[in-house]
Amino acid sequence: MQKRKGVYYFRKKVPNRLQSYLKRSEYVYSLRTKDPLKAAILAKLYGDYVEKQFKEAKMTIDFKNIRTFTTKSKYNTDGQLIETEKSIDPKVIHALRDVGLSPQELSEVVQKFISSETSSVLNEQRPSGVELSRSSKSLQDAVDAFCEYNEIEREGEMPSGWEGKIRRLVEIIGGEQVLMNLTVKDADKVRKALSKLPKDPNMFRNMGIDKIIEEVDKLKSRHGEEITRISSRSINNHLELYTNIFNFASDRGWVSTNIFKNVRAAKKGKAALAEEVRREEAVKEEFNAEDLNSMFSTQLFTDFSRSTQDENYRYWLPLIGLFTGSRIAQVASLNCDDIKLVYGIWVIDFNINCAKKSAKNKSSIRQVPIHPELLGLGIVEFSETMKVKGDRLFPELSHWTEKDGYSRKAGKWFKTYINKTIKEAKTKKQSFHSFRSTLVSYMRAANIDEPTRNKIVGWNVNEDKENLVVRKHYTRIALVEKKQAIDTIDLSDVIKEITPFDSKKAVFGKRPGRNQYTK
Repeated sequence: MQKRKGVYYFRKKVPNRLQSYLKRSEYVYSLRTKDPLKAAILAKLYGDYVEKQFKEAKMTIDFKNIRTFTTKSKYNTDGQLIETEKSIDPKVIHALRDVGLSPQELSEVVQKFISSETSSVLNEQRPSGVELSRSSKSLQDAVDAFCEYNEIEREGEMPSGWEGKIRRLVEIIGGEQVLMNLTVKDADKVRKALSKLPKDPNMFRNMGIDKIIEEVDKLKSRHGEEITRISSRSINNHLELYTNIFNFASDRGWVSTNIFKNVRAAKKGKAALAEEVRREEAVKEEFNAEDLNSMFSTQLFTDFSRSTQDENYRYWLPLIGLFTGSRIAQVASLNCDDIKLVYGIWVIDFNINCAKKSAKNKSSIRQVPIHPELLGLGIVEFSETMKVKGDRLFPELSHWTEKDGYSRKAGKWFKTYINKTIKEAKTKKQSFHSFRSTLVSYMRAANIDEPTRNKIVGWNVNEDKENLVVRKHYTRIALVEKKQAIDTIDLSDVIKEITPFDSKKAVFGKRPGRNQYTK
């Protein structure tokens, strides 16, 4: 249940395997009420209706996918049949459905057929010279069954990232491969292929894994540019999921051994060392004073709203990133109420108090005192102005994804912006994330101790090698201490060209596009 401008909405995601059948990815209904009690009752009714749709669709799909399978038999030492599997002709199922049987009645018929025993079958003798049949389940069969099982267990909510990891497994090995024929060499092939992939999954979109690896190698050979590869930790997360899939298959007798059981990415040795070197070479460089001056001296910051391309987030996101060191997804998802007064101190509250907010870790959830320079630019007045129109501080960032939150549009714009305004931004591999290390450098220059720096930026690093147990349980940084530390940071030289934001010029929603009629 969600709330939009005071009105409650019912929302339920459709499980992945049912989306093509139901021709939708989610159910969204307006409950047409602002009363929370009435909304809860209506949401329950809509929930029952949607669950019924899921159940009927699932049963229909299951019946459509029924295939005739080879009888699998086991015999004792005397040649007596002791176990068998029965086959169901899909034509029979469809014929019964055409007669008028409901999905529930069809399910009962199938269950009775499967559980029934006949003396003719049990007394059947094993033909001479016939070998015991092996399971012919393919990798795709196992993956589909595993996903279906987990969607039921998790009520339609699959963990984030599973889809991409499973797609890579099927692509590397081949979905048509029979499970029983796979060996540890196939698992090692998967591990090696994953280790060659780039860290950024969007770098080579709509390409197969072999093609991606080829393009990465080409970049290195042509330009000497080393791309950050997927980390050992991420590879092991992939392999852990694959281990679970094969455990699932093993429990059902589809495989004799789990080929991924002892396959893991190296955390030590040459492979791990090479990965560490690659990661260090790809670290985002911080912005220096010259970079910041170039960034904050354009028309966007000196005369906001003169251009039809100006939007509120373009002015505020870089400034909030500079003064708080927060990630772009957290800044883009801020609400107006997150700019608030706490014990007489104006703070930006980075929280996860609604479904569409996220944090990378526990340390990212924090309150950061607002720097006097940021207060002087009018951030409090801006939040009060935007509060009149709705809850969100940047409503123009309306597109939300599970991975990027509301920041995808802003991230693309900022990347283009710094490439235009900062020389060698690409060479330095700078991005919005560079604000974090930039703020840390300014705090070091102001002699702010590491625990306080970490509390402000939301880091878990331990540069001074303190006892982490002591720090976690006994080191407490009060809000007033963070405020005192923030106030000592001198950024006046790099933002001297910025004109305070005039809230009367605030843009509500998206700017209209420019064309020959609006120039």
